[in-house]
Amino acid sequence: MNGRIMLAGLAVGVLVLAVATPRAQKTTADALFREALVKERAEGTLKEAVFRYERIIADFGKERQVAGQAMYQLALIYQKLGDPRATVLLTRLTRDYASVEPFAGRAREKLQALQAEAAGPFRSVTTDPAYELGSPDGKLVIYHKEGKDWGRRLFVKDLASGGERVLVELTAGTVNNCVWSPDGRRLACNVSDRDGKMEDVRFVDLESGAMSDPGIRGYLRSWTATGELFYGLLNKQTASTDWYLAPAGGGSARRVLADASQKPVMTPDATRLIVSVSKKLHVRDLATGNTQPLTTGTGEEYRPIASPDGRLVAFLANPDGRWAPYVAPLDRGLPVRNPVRLGRADEDAAQSGEFLWWTRGGQLIFGVSYSEEHLFRVDMDPETGRATDAPRRLTQDAPMNWLPTLSPDGQHVAYLYKRAFKYGVAVMDSDGANERPLNEEAVVLRPAWRSSDEILFRRMKAADGGPPLAIVGLDIKTGAVEPCAQPEGLFWWSVPARREILHMSPQGGGPAPGATLKAWLLTDRRDRVIAQIDYLYALLAMTPDGRRIAYTTSRPVAGTDQRVSELAVMTGEGKLEAVLLSAQPQTAIPLAFSPDGRYLLYSQRGIDPRVMNVASRESWPLYQGPGDSRFWQTSPPAASWSPDGRFIIIGRAEPERREFLAWEGVTADAVAKLMERAAPTLKKEPR
Repeated sequence: MNGRIMLAGLAVGVLVLAVATPRAQKTTADALFREALVKERAEGTLKEAVFRYERIIADFGKERQVAGQAMYQLALIYQKLGDPRATVLLTRLTRDYASVEPFAGRAREKLQALQAEAAGPFRSVTTDPAYELGSPDGKLVIYHKEGKDWGRRLFVKDLASGGERVLVELTAGTVNNCVWSPDGRRLACNVSDRDGKMEDVRFVDLESGAMSDPGIRGYLRSWTATGELFYGLLNKQTASTDWYLAPAGGGSARRVLADASQKPVMTPDATRLIVSVSKKLHVRDLATGNTQPLTTGTGEEYRPIASPDGRLVAFLANPDGRWAPYVAPLDRGLPVRNPVRLGRADEDAAQSGEFLWWTRGGQLIFGVSYSEEHLFRVDMDPETGRATDAPRRLTQDAPMNWLPTLSPDGQHVAYLYKRAFKYGVAVMDSDGANERPLNEEAVVLRPAWRSSDEILFRRMKAADGGPPLAIVGLDIKTGAVEPCAQPEGLFWWSVPARREILHMSPQGGGPAPGATLKAWLLTDRRDRVIAQIDYLYALLAMTPDGRRIAYTTSRPVAGTDQRVSELAVMTGEGKLEAVLLSAQPQTAIPLAFSPDGRYLLYSQRGIDPRVMNVASRESWPLYQGPGDSRFWQTSPPAASWSPDGRFIIIGRAEPERREFLAWEGVTADAVAKLMERAAPTLKKEPR
């Protein structure tokens, strides 16, 4: 009887557990959502709200209604902060949670509104991103061409006829950073000197290509309508740049601005400077020294350019938290209350873009350079150490992702991300799902793991009164941050199996004689010396148990300016085990050991990572696709091998691409009409 009761009770308990588990998950998701709403709306702690919404999406994705609502709320926060991840989340919501209403419908409406808002008042035009500078009349462009002689040959093209010719061809050095004369008949360009410095100025005649020396040294900015060159020159005493005006026809230069931290802009009539003061643009009268803010707006303002007639200035700004190019008049009184927005520019454009030229006809060109680095997964055969499939891209949300490291259970990847001006630590599943930022602060060294739920990273600045350069632990489930260690070495590596943190190079810097590798014990917070190796590079890879460490040295060759590299393996106690590569002209960088220590992934100069059989020294490319001999361009180089040996996470830097945003009809009269339409009309009170 008792046995039957016990079995019946056990069966009921199993049934209750089976039924209760999904309900418990839903309750947990609901509870997290309620917490997030309180943090967002009642307490105003958006950072903590964001963490909870992100966790709901990552950990409770099957609870589609709650996850979809969390994604929508998170998109609203990012939109409020002017963060482009709002668009990413709204797009994911309409794609992955299309049936979750009303949130998917609201997301579609917001995406349509954002697309409509991106359009500006001036018509966009297409311009070849290979062009570098247009003439004042808009008829000619100059540019270089890719190739081994880039910089030595400068081309000019007539846009009407399409005719192209070589304007400048040097046998040595480079010509770059050109400005047009006001009449469009000459260029002033910087050419490199014997030391490669781009400070010598040369005039180039547009008809003949003949070059002449005006006797000026400095970094060119513009050629004014008054016939003066505006340029900067490094002041070695202050280690900053002083800015000068010098007559192009010869004569004494005069300094107009000293100790400038930003590149100023001179108005074409050479009477006023546009300078940056506390991240805001100001206009300085050269005669009186009087300085006025350009606008009344809040936020930041960068990268100004003056129109050829000097009546307008275009610049980047984020008065509402979102970056966009604006135009403000200089001849209608300062400061300007409502500058005209040209369109939308995402944060990455704001960081890497700049206004390039402005024609007298009102064509305004804004150039953007995009750099991307993403994380890839390469599936591996743990027995042979060879790839079984083509690399698969994982990261999607941010343009820059690097320095990946896998959790001890192989389920998550921690890595650094960068989106324009924002840096931080992020985490995702090892198959690329559920990307989410965990924090937002300047982190430049590789993160690590103390356990499968806790990421370690090194703070470069003190936080909450704590010491700088402290290693802290970040719980990926709660978001809690707590101090972990503070070893003296700047470069560090975590060895969870031994509860140690390896570190070296207290002052940073490159390979040096007498370099010491130490282990900081988390248990008793004491150091032990592992090895002292001359010219040891701060690039290590180790097996999960810490019993094998791959390292690199880079030794100078006596009597030369060259170095030779050596890739070797030592035990966890610092005893040399094997030299894998010796006397290498290029530095061999260890990236990751297979979990059993049989194979080592390494790279030379961050290109074409290879896998080596440590015992036989045989090596082969990690991946080499058909017709693609150099798939990988990793910088900085880093990779992580899964605990079961079945895949590798590694970064790849994409080739930089360049784009133009261009508008036509951006003239002072057009801007004035737009501002008049936008100005509020004052109703007359009856008498």
